[in-house]
Amino acid sequence: MCARFLERFFKPTPHIVESPPPPSLSHGPGDGVPEYRVKPYFIVASVEMGNTTTKCILTGTNLETGRSYVINKTVTMSRDVRRPLPGETIFGETLDGTELTRESVTDLVRDTLIRCHNEAHLSIKDDLDFVVRSTGVVAAMDSPDQVGDFVIALANGCL
Repeated sequence: MCARFLERFFKPTPHIVESPPPPSLSHGPGDGVPEYRVKPYFIVASVEMGNTTTKCILTGTNLETGRSYVINKTVTMSRDVRRPLPGETIFGETLDGTELTRESVTDLVRDTLIRCHNEAHLSIKDDLDFVVRSTGVVAAMDSPDQVGDFVIALANGCL
């Protein structure tokens, strides 16, 4: 029998890895309290706006053990950015033609960051230690000034 005979029946399958949830502390029966609300954690938000999605991933590192956990992930569609208001300057557009302004990108990033924190029952002001931002938007940017406007809008949304 040929060594490649069985390959026809067993196709490669993706290996999907899931992050373990942060540990919970319980004091008796019932639901426990997430460890990151009681113990010292360094919480980082990674915010990224790409051509199709805008993501916020909250990661917490236990400062006693050094273990890191994904606390929450929020994904929104970049095409859901609000329409430009009168007086706003359009500096680019997404792959599907949605127009982008500095203010509309700022609002989308801000709302995604707030939603991610609300889902995790965290306060941006009290619990968040650091924000990392990045972009993958490459559609319809004609000049370095447009890219600069986009990066500034992304940064303003994280403030």
